[in-house]
Amino acid sequence: MSEAAHPPPRAHWRDPKRPYWLLGLAVPTLPFQAGGLAAVTGLDVFWWWGPFFAFVLLPLADHLIGDDGRNPPETAYARLDADRYYRWCTYLYLPLQYGALVWSCTRWADGDLGPSRPWA
Repeated sequence: MSEAAHPPPRAHWRDPKRPYWLLGLAVPTLPFQAGGLAAVTGLDVFWWWGPFFAFVLLPLADHLIGDDGRNPPETAYARLDADRYYRWCTYLYLPLQYGALVWSCTRWADGDLGPSRPWA
């Protein structure tokens, strides 16, 4: 085969999507986001921010962005595996999720939220 069919690997490949890994932490923080938006604006409609984000914004972004078939080169896997940034982005998800669950349950139990409370 010719060299054009198999270009030499780049020694210093950089992940162009590295900053976007933090966006994965937006989902477990949706209750905090909704609570903050409702508190700042005084509009209870922002308690619906989580479902709107999950069922409207994410599918719309997925449709607009489309498929991404680009993967890192084989030579970059060992370095990416050793990078703590990616590991911590995934490690933080679970504590944030549990924190949001506990916070949401305390809000509901305090009587601030509930099915009997209509739009204020």
